[in-house]
Amino acid sequence: MNSLIKKLGILLTTFTFLLFGFFITAHANQALAHTLSGNVSEASGTDIVGAVVDVIDTTTSNNIGSDTTDSSGNYSVEVNSGTYDIEVTPPGGSGFGSAIAPSRTISGDTVVNFILVPAGPVILSGHVYDRSGNAVPNQTVRLGDSAGNTTSTTTNSNGEYSLQVSPGTFRLDVTGDNNPVTLEIPRRYEITKNGYSLTQSTTLDITIPAKQVITHVQDASGNSISGIEITVVPPTGVSGGGYSIGGGITNAFGSSRYVSPGLVTNQNGDVTFWLLPNEGGGNTYTFTATPPSGSIYSPFNLNNVVVVSDQTEIVSLQFIHDAPVTTANLATQNADGTYSDPTTVTLSATAAEGFTIANTYYTIDGGAQQTYSSPFQVSGDGQHAITFWSIDNVGVFENPNEQIFTINAVDQLTSLSPANIWIGLKNSDDVGTRFDLKAEVYKNSTELVSSGQLDNVWGGSSGFNNANLQTIPFNTFSPVDFPEGSTLSIKLYVRNACQGPTHNSGTARLWYDDAAANSRFDATIEGSNSNYYLRNNFVLSTAVGIGPKQKIDVQAGSKCSPFKTFGTWSITP
Repeated sequence: MNSLIKKLGILLTTFTFLLFGFFITAHANQALAHTLSGNVSEASGTDIVGAVVDVIDTTTSNNIGSDTTDSSGNYSVEVNSGTYDIEVTPPGGSGFGSAIAPSRTISGDTVVNFILVPAGPVILSGHVYDRSGNAVPNQTVRLGDSAGNTTSTTTNSNGEYSLQVSPGTFRLDVTGDNNPVTLEIPRRYEITKNGYSLTQSTTLDITIPAKQVITHVQDASGNSISGIEITVVPPTGVSGGGYSIGGGITNAFGSSRYVSPGLVTNQNGDVTFWLLPNEGGGNTYTFTATPPSGSIYSPFNLNNVVVVSDQTEIVSLQFIHDAPVTTANLATQNADGTYSDPTTVTLSATAAEGFTIANTYYTIDGGAQQTYSSPFQVSGDGQHAITFWSIDNVGVFENPNEQIFTINAVDQLTSLSPANIWIGLKNSDDVGTRFDLKAEVYKNSTELVSSGQLDNVWGGSSGFNNANLQTIPFNTFSPVDFPEGSTLSIKLYVRNACQGPTHNSGTARLWYDDAAANSRFDATIEGSNSNYYLRNNFVLSTAVGIGPKQKIDVQAGSKCSPFKTFGTWSITP
Protein backbone atom coordinates (compact mmCIF):
# COMPACT_ATOMS: atom_id res chain seq x y z
CA MET A 1 0.00 0.00 0.00
CA ASN A 2 1.81 3.14 -1.22
CA SER A 3 -0.12 5.40 1.12
CA LEU A 4 -3.46 5.55 2.90
CA ILE A 5 -4.18 8.93 1.35
CA LYS A 6 -3.74 7.58 -2.19
CA LYS A 7 -6.18 4.72 -1.48
CA LEU A 8 -8.80 7.08 -0.16
CA GLY A 9 -8.48 9.41 -3.16
CA ILE A 10 -10.48 12.57 -2.68
CA LEU A 11 -12.94 11.06 -0.16
CA LEU A 12 -13.44 12.79 3.21
CA THR A 13 -11.06 11.04 5.63
CA THR A 14 -10.99 10.78 9.40
CA PHE A 15 -8.49 8.78 11.45
CA THR A 16 -9.65 6.89 14.48
CA PHE A 17 -8.08 4.51 17.00
CA LEU A 18 -9.53 1.00 17.10
CA LEU A 19 -9.28 -1.94 19.44
CA PHE A 20 -5.64 -2.97 19.06
CA GLY A 21 -5.45 -0.62 16.10
CA PHE A 22 -6.84 2.25 14.10
CA PHE A 23 -9.36 2.81 11.31
CA ILE A 24 -9.92 5.47 8.68
CA THR A 25 -13.37 6.27 7.27
CA ALA A 26 -14.66 8.08 4.22
CA HIS A 27 -18.19 8.54 2.92
CA ALA A 28 -19.75 9.17 -0.49
CA ASN A 29 -23.55 9.48 -0.78
CA GLN A 30 -25.23 6.88 -2.96
CA ALA A 31 -28.64 5.19 -3.08
CA LEU A 32 -29.27 1.69 -1.70
CA ALA A 33 -27.49 -0.73 -1.69
CA HIS A 34 -24.04 0.48 -0.69
CA THR A 35 -20.50 -0.79 -0.85
CA LEU A 36 -18.53 -0.98 2.38
CA SER A 37 -14.87 -1.38 1.50
CA GLY A 38 -11.41 -0.60 2.75
CA ASN A 39 -7.92 -1.81 3.51
CA VAL A 40 -6.32 -3.61 6.46
CA SER A 41 -2.64 -2.91 7.10
CA GLU A 42 -0.12 -2.71 9.88
CA ALA A 43 1.24 0.57 11.24
CA SER A 44 4.16 0.57 8.76
CA GLY A 45 1.73 0.49 5.82
CA THR A 46 2.30 -3.18 4.92
CA ASP A 47 -0.93 -4.81 3.74
CA ILE A 48 -2.32 -7.63 5.87
CA VAL A 49 -3.59 -10.57 3.81
CA GLY A 50 -6.18 -13.02 5.15
CA ALA A 51 -7.83 -10.78 7.77
CA VAL A 52 -11.57 -11.46 8.13
CA VAL A 53 -13.92 -8.46 8.11
CA ASP A 54 -17.43 -9.10 9.52
CA VAL A 55 -20.34 -6.65 9.36
CA ILE A 56 -22.79 -7.09 12.26
CA ASP A 57 -26.26 -5.50 12.29
CA THR A 58 -26.50 -3.76 15.70
CA THR A 59 -30.29 -4.19 15.78
CA THR A 60 -30.46 -7.94 15.14
CA SER A 61 -26.86 -8.99 15.91
CA ASN A 62 -26.91 -10.83 12.60
CA ASN A 63 -23.74 -11.07 10.51
CA ILE A 64 -24.97 -9.54 7.25
CA GLY A 65 -21.76 -9.98 5.32
CA SER A 66 -18.07 -10.75 5.56
CA ASP A 67 -14.95 -10.76 3.40
CA THR A 68 -11.32 -11.81 3.66
CA THR A 69 -8.64 -9.33 2.67
CA ASP A 70 -6.94 -10.10 -0.63
CA SER A 71 -3.28 -9.92 -1.62
CA SER A 72 -3.48 -6.12 -1.40
CA GLY A 73 -5.15 -6.15 2.02
CA ASN A 74 -8.46 -4.98 0.56
CA TYR A 75 -12.03 -6.11 1.38
CA SER A 76 -15.51 -5.26 0.07
CA VAL A 77 -19.02 -6.03 1.42
CA GLU A 78 -22.41 -4.96 0.03
CA VAL A 79 -24.74 -3.52 2.70
CA ASN A 80 -28.01 -1.62 2.99
CA SER A 81 -28.42 1.59 4.95
CA GLY A 82 -28.18 0.93 8.67
CA THR A 83 -25.99 0.90 11.77
CA TYR A 84 -23.32 -1.78 12.00
CA ASP A 85 -20.39 -3.02 14.06
CA ILE A 86 -17.47 -3.62 11.67
CA GLU A 87 -15.14 -6.21 13.18
CA VAL A 88 -11.69 -7.29 11.98
CA THR A 89 -10.12 -10.60 13.00
CA PRO A 90 -6.40 -10.86 12.15
CA PRO A 91 -4.94 -13.95 10.46
CA GLY A 92 -4.18 -16.74 12.89
CA GLY A 93 -0.68 -16.59 14.32
CA SER A 94 -0.04 -13.08 13.00
CA GLY A 95 0.40 -11.60 16.46
CA PHE A 96 -1.96 -8.74 15.72
CA GLY A 97 -4.94 -7.79 17.86
CA SER A 98 -8.49 -7.57 16.57
CA ALA A 99 -10.24 -4.27 15.85
CA ILE A 100 -13.74 -2.84 15.76
CA ALA A 101 -15.56 0.21 14.46
CA PRO A 102 -18.71 0.09 16.64
CA SER A 103 -22.14 1.44 15.72
CA ARG A 104 -21.15 2.91 12.34
CA THR A 105 -24.15 4.41 10.54
CA ILE A 106 -23.94 3.77 6.77
CA SER A 107 -26.12 5.67 4.32
CA GLY A 108 -23.89 5.59 1.22
CA ASP A 109 -20.75 3.96 -0.14
CA THR A 110 -18.35 3.95 2.78
CA VAL A 111 -14.62 3.30 3.15
CA VAL A 112 -13.32 2.06 6.50
CA ASN A 113 -9.58 1.33 6.64
CA PHE A 114 -8.03 -0.51 9.57
CA ILE A 115 -4.50 -0.40 10.93
CA LEU A 116 -3.81 -3.36 13.22
CA VAL A 117 -1.28 -3.27 16.02
CA PRO A 118 0.24 -6.16 17.99
CA ALA A 119 -2.00 -7.76 20.63
CA GLY A 120 -1.67 -6.39 24.15
CA PRO A 121 -3.32 -3.59 26.10
CA VAL A 122 -6.38 -2.15 24.39
CA ILE A 123 -6.87 1.46 23.36
CA LEU A 124 -10.02 3.53 23.84
CA SER A 125 -9.82 6.65 21.72
CA GLY A 126 -11.94 9.17 19.91
CA HIS A 127 -13.33 12.67 20.36
CA VAL A 128 -15.62 14.57 22.70
CA TYR A 129 -18.16 16.74 20.86
CA ASP A 130 -20.94 19.10 21.77
CA ARG A 131 -24.32 18.38 20.24
CA SER A 132 -23.54 20.41 17.09
CA GLY A 133 -20.38 18.39 16.44
CA ASN A 134 -17.92 20.96 17.73
CA ALA A 135 -14.79 19.41 19.25
CA VAL A 136 -14.51 20.09 22.98
CA PRO A 137 -11.02 20.50 24.50
CA ASN A 138 -10.04 20.09 28.16
CA GLN A 139 -12.62 17.41 28.98
CA THR A 140 -11.56 14.53 31.23
CA VAL A 141 -12.20 10.94 30.08
CA ARG A 142 -11.63 8.33 32.77
CA LEU A 143 -11.79 4.52 33.00
CA GLY A 144 -12.04 2.90 36.44
CA ASP A 145 -11.97 -0.83 37.20
CA SER A 146 -13.59 -2.74 40.06
CA ALA A 147 -10.35 -2.67 42.04
CA GLY A 148 -10.40 1.12 42.17
CA ASN A 149 -7.67 1.64 39.59
CA THR A 150 -8.26 4.58 37.25
CA THR A 151 -6.74 5.77 33.99
CA SER A 152 -7.62 9.22 32.71
CA THR A 153 -6.69 11.77 30.09
CA THR A 154 -7.80 15.20 28.89
CA THR A 155 -8.99 16.00 25.37
CA ASN A 156 -6.63 18.12 23.28
CA SER A 157 -7.49 21.23 21.28
CA ASN A 158 -9.18 19.01 18.65
CA GLY A 159 -11.29 17.22 21.26
CA GLU A 160 -9.22 14.04 20.85
CA TYR A 161 -8.41 11.59 23.63
CA SER A 162 -6.70 8.19 23.94
CA LEU A 163 -6.48 5.77 26.88
CA GLN A 164 -4.55 2.48 27.09
CA VAL A 165 -5.73 -0.17 29.56
CA SER A 166 -5.85 -3.93 29.94
CA PRO A 167 -9.08 -5.48 28.61
CA GLY A 168 -11.93 -5.55 31.13
CA THR A 169 -15.15 -3.96 32.36
CA PHE A 170 -14.98 -0.37 33.52
CA ARG A 171 -16.83 2.62 34.84
CA LEU A 172 -16.54 5.22 32.07
CA ASP A 173 -16.63 8.84 33.24
CA VAL A 174 -16.63 11.98 31.10
CA THR A 175 -16.37 15.25 33.01
CA GLY A 176 -15.95 18.92 32.25
CA ASP A 177 -15.46 21.98 34.44
CA ASN A 178 -15.43 25.72 33.74
CA ASN A 179 -16.36 25.16 30.10
CA PRO A 180 -16.76 28.30 27.95
CA VAL A 181 -20.25 29.55 27.12
CA THR A 182 -19.43 29.38 23.40
CA LEU A 183 -19.79 25.58 23.46
CA GLU A 184 -23.11 23.74 23.62
CA ILE A 185 -22.23 21.84 26.79
CA PRO A 186 -22.77 22.56 30.49
CA ARG A 187 -20.20 24.67 32.29
CA ARG A 188 -19.75 21.76 34.69
CA TYR A 189 -20.98 18.19 34.22
CA GLU A 190 -20.27 14.53 34.89
CA ILE A 191 -21.52 11.60 32.78
CA THR A 192 -21.05 7.99 33.87
CA LYS A 193 -21.59 4.65 32.15
CA ASN A 194 -21.21 1.64 34.44
CA GLY A 195 -20.32 -1.81 33.14
CA TYR A 196 -18.56 -0.56 30.01
CA SER A 197 -16.90 -3.62 28.43
CA LEU A 198 -13.62 -2.99 26.61
CA THR A 199 -12.22 -6.19 25.12
CA GLN A 200 -10.46 -4.76 22.10
CA SER A 201 -9.20 -1.41 20.92
CA THR A 202 -12.24 0.77 20.27
CA THR A 203 -13.01 4.15 18.81
CA LEU A 204 -15.68 5.98 20.80
CA ASP A 205 -16.76 9.46 19.74
CA ILE A 206 -18.68 10.90 22.69
CA THR A 207 -21.41 13.51 22.26
CA ILE A 208 -22.54 15.43 25.35
CA PRO A 209 -26.40 15.26 25.14
CA ALA A 210 -27.13 18.76 26.47
CA LYS A 211 -30.39 20.68 26.03
CA GLN A 212 -30.62 24.45 25.55
CA VAL A 213 -32.50 26.22 28.35
CA ILE A 214 -33.01 29.95 27.83
CA THR A 215 -33.86 31.62 31.14
CA HIS A 216 -35.74 34.91 30.99
CA VAL A 217 -35.92 37.16 34.06
CA GLN A 218 -38.67 39.75 34.41
CA ASP A 219 -40.58 41.66 37.06
CA ALA A 220 -44.20 41.05 38.05
CA SER A 221 -45.34 43.31 35.19
CA GLY A 222 -43.35 41.42 32.57
CA ASN A 223 -40.50 43.92 32.17
CA SER A 224 -37.11 42.31 31.41
CA ILE A 225 -34.41 42.60 34.08
CA SER A 226 -30.71 42.56 33.19
CA GLY A 227 -27.74 41.95 35.46
CA ILE A 228 -29.33 39.08 37.42
CA GLU A 229 -26.99 36.21 38.29
CA ILE A 230 -28.51 32.76 37.73
CA THR A 231 -27.12 29.52 39.15
CA VAL A 232 -28.49 26.06 38.32
CA VAL A 233 -28.12 22.91 40.42
CA PRO A 234 -29.83 19.52 40.64
CA PRO A 235 -31.02 19.33 44.30
CA THR A 236 -29.66 15.82 44.97
CA GLY A 237 -26.60 16.14 42.75
CA VAL A 238 -27.99 13.98 39.93
CA SER A 239 -29.64 15.41 36.81
CA GLY A 240 -30.92 12.25 35.15
CA GLY A 241 -30.16 9.16 33.15
CA GLY A 242 -31.03 7.17 30.07
CA TYR A 243 -28.45 9.08 28.04
CA SER A 244 -27.13 7.91 24.66
CA ILE A 245 -23.65 9.34 24.21
CA GLY A 246 -22.41 7.59 21.04
CA GLY A 247 -20.84 4.30 20.02
CA GLY A 248 -23.98 2.39 20.96
CA ILE A 249 -23.71 3.44 24.62
CA THR A 250 -27.11 3.92 26.25
CA ASN A 251 -28.37 4.32 29.81
CA ALA A 252 -25.52 6.56 30.90
CA PHE A 253 -26.38 8.92 33.74
CA GLY A 254 -24.96 12.14 35.09
CA SER A 255 -25.40 15.67 36.37
CA SER A 256 -24.78 19.23 35.25
CA ARG A 257 -24.71 22.55 37.06
CA TYR A 258 -23.79 26.22 36.92
CA VAL A 259 -22.60 27.13 40.41
CA SER A 260 -21.47 30.49 41.73
CA PRO A 261 -20.48 32.56 39.94
CA GLY A 262 -23.43 31.85 37.68
CA LEU A 263 -24.34 33.43 34.36
CA VAL A 264 -25.75 36.97 34.20
CA THR A 265 -28.82 38.04 32.20
CA ASN A 266 -28.25 40.32 29.21
CA GLN A 267 -30.09 43.56 28.38
CA ASN A 268 -33.09 41.49 27.24
CA GLY A 269 -33.21 39.65 30.56
CA ASP A 270 -32.01 36.40 28.94
CA VAL A 271 -29.23 33.95 29.66
CA THR A 272 -28.59 30.57 27.99
CA PHE A 273 -27.72 27.37 29.82
CA TRP A 274 -26.80 23.94 28.43
CA LEU A 275 -28.06 21.21 30.76
CA LEU A 276 -28.24 17.43 30.80
CA PRO A 277 -31.88 16.34 30.51
CA ASN A 278 -34.02 14.66 33.16
CA GLU A 279 -34.75 11.67 30.88
CA GLY A 280 -35.05 8.32 32.64
CA GLY A 281 -36.74 9.71 35.75
CA GLY A 282 -33.92 11.96 36.86
CA ASN A 283 -34.16 14.69 39.47
CA THR A 284 -35.31 18.24 38.75
CA TYR A 285 -33.22 21.41 38.66
CA THR A 286 -33.36 24.49 40.88
CA PHE A 287 -32.69 27.87 39.22
CA THR A 288 -31.61 30.56 41.71
CA ALA A 289 -31.86 34.21 40.65
CA THR A 290 -29.73 36.63 42.71
CA PRO A 291 -30.11 40.37 42.07
CA PRO A 292 -27.06 42.60 42.56
CA SER A 293 -26.50 44.32 45.90
CA GLY A 294 -28.92 47.20 46.46
CA SER A 295 -31.53 45.86 44.03
CA ILE A 296 -35.21 46.45 44.74
CA TYR A 297 -35.87 42.80 43.91
CA SER A 298 -35.71 39.76 46.16
CA PRO A 299 -33.74 36.61 45.30
CA PHE A 300 -35.89 33.84 43.88
CA ASN A 301 -35.70 30.07 43.50
CA LEU A 302 -37.42 28.39 40.57
CA ASN A 303 -37.75 24.82 41.81
CA ASN A 304 -38.65 21.49 40.21
CA VAL A 305 -37.59 22.42 36.68
CA VAL A 306 -37.73 19.42 34.34
CA VAL A 307 -35.52 19.55 31.24
CA VAL A 308 -36.40 17.12 28.45
CA SER A 309 -35.94 19.34 25.40
CA ASP A 310 -34.79 22.80 24.35
CA GLN A 311 -37.00 25.17 26.33
CA THR A 312 -37.43 28.59 27.95
CA GLU A 313 -37.92 29.15 31.68
CA ILE A 314 -39.33 32.43 33.00
CA VAL A 315 -38.29 33.80 36.40
CA SER A 316 -40.43 36.59 37.84
CA LEU A 317 -38.68 38.63 40.53
CA GLN A 318 -40.66 40.31 43.28
CA PHE A 319 -40.27 43.52 45.24
CA ILE A 320 -38.66 43.21 48.64
CA HIS A 321 -41.24 42.31 51.28
CA ASP A 322 -42.30 39.07 52.90
CA ALA A 323 -44.04 36.55 50.71
CA PRO A 324 -47.40 35.08 51.73
CA VAL A 325 -47.46 32.10 54.08
CA THR A 326 -49.71 29.16 53.21
CA THR A 327 -50.42 26.19 55.48
CA ALA A 328 -52.22 22.90 54.87
CA ASN A 329 -54.48 21.09 57.31
CA LEU A 330 -55.23 17.42 56.63
CA ALA A 331 -58.20 15.51 58.02
CA THR A 332 -57.73 13.44 61.18
CA GLN A 333 -54.53 11.40 61.25
CA ASN A 334 -54.65 7.69 62.10
CA ALA A 335 -52.76 6.33 65.10
CA ASP A 336 -50.02 4.95 62.84
CA GLY A 337 -49.44 8.32 61.17
CA THR A 338 -51.37 7.50 57.99
CA TYR A 339 -54.61 8.98 56.73
CA SER A 340 -57.97 7.57 55.68
CA ASP A 341 -59.17 7.29 52.10
CA PRO A 342 -60.15 9.92 51.00
CA THR A 343 -58.33 12.66 52.95
CA THR A 344 -59.66 16.24 52.99
CA VAL A 345 -57.10 19.07 52.68
CA THR A 346 -57.80 22.66 53.77
CA LEU A 347 -55.40 25.48 52.77
CA SER A 348 -55.02 28.79 54.64
CA ALA A 349 -52.97 31.78 53.40
CA THR A 350 -51.78 34.96 55.12
CA ALA A 351 -50.22 37.98 53.36
CA ALA A 352 -47.59 40.37 54.74
CA GLU A 353 -48.94 43.34 56.68
CA GLY A 354 -50.46 45.88 54.32
CA PHE A 355 -51.00 43.37 51.53
CA THR A 356 -53.72 40.86 50.62
CA ILE A 357 -53.86 37.39 49.09
CA ALA A 358 -54.66 37.40 45.38
CA ASN A 359 -54.70 33.63 44.77
CA THR A 360 -53.68 30.34 46.33
CA TYR A 361 -52.60 27.42 44.14
CA TYR A 362 -51.94 23.72 44.63
CA THR A 363 -51.00 20.52 42.83
CA ILE A 364 -51.70 16.89 43.74
CA ASP A 365 -49.01 14.28 43.08
CA GLY A 366 -47.27 16.44 40.48
CA GLY A 367 -50.45 17.06 38.50
CA ALA A 368 -51.76 20.23 36.93
CA GLN A 369 -51.76 23.49 38.87
CA GLN A 370 -55.19 24.29 40.37
CA THR A 371 -56.59 27.45 41.94
CA TYR A 372 -57.75 26.89 45.52
CA SER A 373 -61.30 27.91 46.36
CA SER A 374 -62.45 25.33 48.91
CA PRO A 375 -61.18 22.17 50.68
CA PHE A 376 -60.29 19.33 48.31
CA GLN A 377 -59.85 15.58 48.66
CA VAL A 378 -56.93 13.24 47.93
CA SER A 379 -57.64 9.53 47.52
CA GLY A 380 -55.87 6.26 46.75
CA ASP A 381 -53.68 3.94 48.80
CA GLY A 382 -50.03 4.87 49.15
CA GLN A 383 -47.88 7.98 49.44
CA HIS A 384 -49.11 11.32 48.15
CA ALA A 385 -47.55 14.77 47.82
CA ILE A 386 -49.34 18.11 47.63
CA THR A 387 -47.60 21.39 46.81
CA PHE A 388 -49.22 24.72 47.64
CA TRP A 389 -48.35 28.42 47.51
CA SER A 390 -49.93 31.86 47.30
CA ILE A 391 -49.41 35.22 45.54
CA ASP A 392 -50.29 38.59 47.03
CA ASN A 393 -51.97 41.60 45.42
CA VAL A 394 -48.67 43.05 44.10
CA GLY A 395 -47.45 39.77 42.61
CA VAL A 396 -45.11 38.52 45.34
CA PHE A 397 -44.95 34.72 45.07
CA GLU A 398 -44.45 32.31 47.90
CA ASN A 399 -42.00 29.48 47.25
CA PRO A 400 -44.06 26.28 46.91
CA ASN A 401 -44.55 24.22 50.07
CA GLU A 402 -44.74 20.43 49.97
CA GLN A 403 -46.51 18.03 52.29
CA ILE A 404 -46.08 14.29 51.89
CA PHE A 405 -48.47 11.86 53.55
CA THR A 406 -49.64 8.27 53.24
CA ILE A 407 -53.17 7.00 52.77
CA ASN A 408 -53.49 3.46 54.07
CA ALA A 409 -56.75 1.66 53.55
CA VAL A 410 -55.38 -1.87 53.88
CA ASP A 411 -53.46 -3.89 56.46
CA GLN A 412 -49.71 -4.17 56.04
CA LEU A 413 -47.10 -6.80 56.86
CA THR A 414 -44.36 -4.67 58.41
CA SER A 415 -41.80 -6.95 60.09
CA LEU A 416 -40.52 -10.52 60.41
CA SER A 417 -38.53 -12.03 63.24
CA PRO A 418 -35.80 -14.59 62.45
CA ALA A 419 -36.98 -18.11 61.68
CA ASN A 420 -36.13 -20.46 64.58
CA ILE A 421 -35.74 -23.92 63.10
CA TRP A 422 -34.75 -27.20 64.78
CA ILE A 423 -32.18 -29.01 62.59
CA GLY A 424 -30.47 -32.35 63.18
CA LEU A 425 -29.29 -35.41 61.29
CA LYS A 426 -31.14 -38.47 60.16
CA ASN A 427 -28.13 -40.75 60.60
CA SER A 428 -25.44 -40.63 63.26
CA ASP A 429 -23.01 -41.76 60.55
CA ASP A 430 -23.34 -38.25 59.11
CA VAL A 431 -21.94 -36.53 62.21
CA GLY A 432 -19.67 -33.73 61.07
CA THR A 433 -21.92 -32.61 58.25
CA ARG A 434 -22.55 -28.89 58.10
CA PHE A 435 -25.44 -27.24 56.32
CA ASP A 436 -26.47 -23.95 54.75
CA LEU A 437 -30.10 -23.05 55.55
CA LYS A 438 -32.42 -20.66 53.72
CA ALA A 439 -35.92 -19.36 54.50
CA GLU A 440 -38.32 -17.41 52.27
CA VAL A 441 -41.57 -15.74 53.33
CA TYR A 442 -44.29 -15.27 50.70
CA LYS A 443 -47.57 -13.43 50.37
CA ASN A 444 -50.20 -15.42 48.48
CA SER A 445 -47.65 -18.13 47.61
CA THR A 446 -45.91 -16.17 44.84
CA GLU A 447 -45.01 -12.68 46.13
CA LEU A 448 -41.67 -12.88 47.93
CA VAL A 449 -41.71 -10.67 51.04
CA SER A 450 -38.22 -11.42 52.35
CA SER A 451 -35.61 -14.13 52.57
CA GLY A 452 -32.70 -15.04 54.79
CA GLN A 453 -29.79 -17.44 54.85
CA LEU A 454 -27.69 -18.99 57.60
CA ASP A 455 -24.49 -20.70 56.48
CA ASN A 456 -22.21 -23.39 57.87
CA VAL A 457 -24.38 -24.65 60.75
CA TRP A 458 -23.55 -27.79 62.73
CA GLY A 459 -25.84 -30.69 61.92
CA GLY A 460 -25.57 -32.29 65.36
CA SER A 461 -26.53 -35.94 65.28
CA SER A 462 -29.56 -38.18 65.00
CA GLY A 463 -32.43 -37.88 67.46
CA PHE A 464 -34.10 -34.69 68.63
CA ASN A 465 -31.89 -34.48 71.72
CA ASN A 466 -28.94 -34.00 69.37
CA ALA A 467 -30.67 -31.44 67.15
CA ASN A 468 -29.88 -27.70 67.32
CA LEU A 469 -32.14 -24.65 67.19
CA GLN A 470 -30.90 -22.54 64.26
CA THR A 471 -31.85 -18.87 63.81
CA ILE A 472 -32.20 -17.62 60.22
CA PRO A 473 -32.40 -13.80 60.05
CA PHE A 474 -34.54 -12.20 57.35
CA ASN A 475 -33.41 -9.35 55.14
CA THR A 476 -35.04 -5.97 55.70
CA PHE A 477 -38.00 -5.15 53.47
CA SER A 478 -40.51 -2.40 52.84
CA PRO A 479 -44.00 -2.82 54.33
CA VAL A 480 -46.21 -5.04 52.18
CA ASP A 481 -49.95 -4.50 51.75
CA PHE A 482 -51.65 -7.51 53.33
CA PRO A 483 -55.42 -7.24 52.88
CA GLU A 484 -57.83 -9.56 54.64
CA GLY A 485 -57.78 -13.04 53.08
CA SER A 486 -54.09 -12.94 52.10
CA THR A 487 -51.97 -16.06 52.64
CA LEU A 488 -48.70 -16.06 54.61
CA SER A 489 -46.18 -18.82 53.79
CA ILE A 490 -42.67 -19.85 54.74
CA LYS A 491 -40.49 -22.06 52.52
CA LEU A 492 -37.41 -23.75 54.01
CA TYR A 493 -34.31 -25.03 52.18
CA VAL A 494 -31.12 -26.88 53.00
CA ARG A 495 -27.88 -27.78 51.23
CA ASN A 496 -24.49 -29.21 52.13
CA ALA A 497 -22.43 -26.25 53.38
CA CYS A 498 -20.20 -24.38 50.94
CA GLN A 499 -17.62 -23.34 53.55
CA GLY A 500 -15.72 -25.21 56.23
CA PRO A 501 -15.23 -28.93 56.81
CA THR A 502 -18.19 -31.11 55.96
CA HIS A 503 -19.04 -34.57 54.70
CA ASN A 504 -19.54 -35.09 51.01
CA SER A 505 -23.15 -35.96 51.73
CA GLY A 506 -25.58 -36.06 54.61
CA THR A 507 -29.29 -36.12 55.34
CA ALA A 508 -30.65 -33.11 57.23
CA ARG A 509 -33.65 -33.57 59.53
CA LEU A 510 -36.15 -30.78 60.29
CA TRP A 511 -38.06 -31.18 63.59
CA TYR A 512 -41.40 -29.44 64.25
CA ASP A 513 -45.02 -29.62 65.53
CA ASP A 514 -44.22 -30.12 69.22
CA ALA A 515 -43.83 -27.95 72.34
CA ALA A 516 -40.13 -28.76 72.32
CA ALA A 517 -39.63 -29.02 68.56
CA ASN A 518 -41.36 -25.66 68.12
CA SER A 519 -39.93 -24.48 64.80
CA ARG A 520 -41.47 -21.07 64.04
CA PHE A 521 -41.12 -17.45 62.95
CA ASP A 522 -42.89 -14.23 63.98
CA ALA A 523 -44.67 -11.68 61.77
CA THR A 524 -46.24 -8.29 62.47
CA ILE A 525 -49.39 -7.54 60.48
CA GLU A 526 -51.09 -4.18 60.99
CA GLY A 527 -49.26 -3.63 64.28
CA SER A 528 -50.06 -7.05 65.75
CA ASN A 529 -47.21 -9.52 66.23
CA SER A 530 -47.90 -13.27 66.18
CA ASN A 531 -45.86 -16.48 66.42
CA TYR A 532 -46.41 -18.84 63.50
CA TYR A 533 -45.51 -22.46 64.26
CA LEU A 534 -44.80 -25.19 61.70
CA ARG A 535 -47.54 -27.79 62.11
CA ASN A 536 -48.38 -31.10 60.50
CA ASN A 537 -49.77 -31.17 56.93
CA PHE A 538 -47.71 -28.09 55.99
CA VAL A 539 -49.85 -25.55 57.78
CA LEU A 540 -48.84 -22.65 60.01
CA SER A 541 -50.62 -22.02 63.29
CA THR A 542 -50.45 -19.43 66.05
CA ALA A 543 -50.74 -22.34 68.49
CA VAL A 544 -47.71 -24.45 69.33
CA GLY A 545 -47.89 -28.11 68.32
CA ILE A 546 -48.95 -30.69 70.89
CA GLY A 547 -46.94 -33.56 69.40
CA PRO A 548 -45.92 -36.09 68.54
CA LYS A 549 -42.86 -34.49 66.93
CA GLN A 550 -42.86 -34.39 63.14
CA LYS A 551 -39.76 -34.61 61.01
CA ILE A 552 -38.75 -34.17 57.38
CA ASP A 553 -35.52 -35.63 56.00
CA VAL A 554 -33.71 -34.10 53.03
CA GLN A 555 -30.57 -35.52 51.46
CA ALA A 556 -28.46 -32.36 51.27
CA GLY A 557 -26.23 -33.50 48.41
CA SER A 558 -22.55 -32.82 47.85
CA LYS A 559 -20.73 -29.77 49.16
CA CYS A 560 -22.31 -26.51 47.93
CA SER A 561 -24.86 -28.29 45.75
CA PRO A 562 -28.13 -26.46 44.96
CA PHE A 563 -30.58 -25.86 47.80
CA LYS A 564 -33.28 -28.50 48.33
CA THR A 565 -36.64 -27.81 49.95
CA PHE A 566 -37.99 -29.13 53.23
CA GLY A 567 -41.40 -27.81 52.23
CA THR A 568 -43.76 -24.83 52.41
CA TRP A 569 -46.08 -24.05 55.35
CA SER A 570 -49.02 -21.62 54.97
CA ILE A 571 -51.76 -19.81 56.89
CA THR A 572 -54.44 -17.22 56.21
CA PRO A 573 -54.07 -14.99 59.30
